[in-house]
Amino acid sequence: MSNVTAKTTSPEISALRAFLLTNKSGSTAGAAKLLNVSQPAVSSAIRRLEALVGMPLFDRSSRPMQLTAAGRVLKTRVEPIVEDLDNLSAEIRSVLNTTEVDLRVGFSDTFGLCVTPFLMPEIISGIKNLTAYCESTPKILKKLLNHQVDIAVATKFPSERPEITAQQLFNENYLIVTPRAYEGRIHQVSDLSVIPPSLPVIRFNDDSLDSVQIERILRQFNYRGTRTIAVDTNNSAISLVNSGIGWTVMPPLGIWAAKTHLQNISLHRIDSLRYRRTFYVMYEQEAYNQLASTMAVKALAVLRNERFGGQVDAGAVAVAALYHDASEILTGDLPTPIKYYNPEIKKAYKQIEAVSCEKLLALLPPEVQESYRPLLFESEPEVARIVKAADKLSAYIKCVEELKAGNSEFAAAEKQTRQALVEMQLPCLDYFMAHFLDSFRLTLDELE
Repeated sequence: MSNVTAKTTSPEISALRAFLLTNKSGSTAGAAKLLNVSQPAVSSAIRRLEALVGMPLFDRSSRPMQLTAAGRVLKTRVEPIVEDLDNLSAEIRSVLNTTEVDLRVGFSDTFGLCVTPFLMPEIISGIKNLTAYCESTPKILKKLLNHQVDIAVATKFPSERPEITAQQLFNENYLIVTPRAYEGRIHQVSDLSVIPPSLPVIRFNDDSLDSVQIERILRQFNYRGTRTIAVDTNNSAISLVNSGIGWTVMPPLGIWAAKTHLQNISLHRIDSLRYRRTFYVMYEQEAYNQLASTMAVKALAVLRNERFGGQVDAGAVAVAALYHDASEILTGDLPTPIKYYNPEIKKAYKQIEAVSCEKLLALLPPEVQESYRPLLFESEPEVARIVKAADKLSAYIKCVEELKAGNSEFAAAEKQTRQALVEMQLPCLDYFMAHFLDSFRLTLDELE
């Protein structure tokens, strides 16, 4: 439980990193070296933080520098936040770490306003073309399900859609937001009785996760006030509280997004609150698999040329990988145990795939059909061999990732797929397996 008076400004992530690294290294010089900036820049960042909290964060008389009591509190609060932001950047770049990728990312509005300015330089550094959307969570999730974005960062995971993979980023506790007149008076649920029923509670008039959670929290408080103001945005809600017109419940990022209206409000954290807001990074597993296959096929093509004296066009191979399963647009995918049950089924399915490709080709304008024919039918044997190997390799990597996450159902598939890779007897594939596969079993911390 704690009570914090809101400030009119918020610390930059860079300043928080400087603070944490100064503590880690024991000096501003050490932090400057780790950040690759000047020592005065680090000192200035720490002074800005100290001005914001209103007290020293370090005991500068000691060597190495030691945290003050205020510094220890700040470290406890901000260390997981900075770590979560760094993990998010690493997560996005690990999913799509290639200069050949066009990336579409959707951010929920509060996350987009508060966090993406710090993440965007890291994200775009490895992306050829980036399209970013910043909208309400329902709109972003709709874009993800309709294949309009590749990755979504939002608060509500669509658990009813098993094709969507989600990885948790961080949680936020909801805070009570009141006019400053109630500063220091609310520490637990029973203290809400100091808020008179005549002071309206500010609610949200949409179906967002925040509005649902706020209603649950009010029921937990057994709130009996009848006066209500409905708004559409965090900014409107905080503005009304700042003017002394009402009070509300909101997570920290929502408050930060409305930081221009924080002069006359107080924030109250109640540890007994059962509800938190969770952010996820989400993507469609099938799209990820296709991308992984394309990345793998280019890696194999490069190894074939640079290590084993080949002359295959790596770009052409990557394009071929994109069209590798095009026939399944019409046929759907047949499970591997059925497809390869016996030679007759395999031969028949190959014929079905050929018919499907011909039908797809016929849908194109006549003047471009011959340009697409080599992509649909994989006319070059060496290209086809590398694409097949990469397809199998991406399936194996999927098995490794599932096992790393604790999903033992992929154990048998992992052994079978690895054996199939070995039996291909492709030197560039063998080289990749010997030098790169083990890295897919490592955590992000182990990769550093």
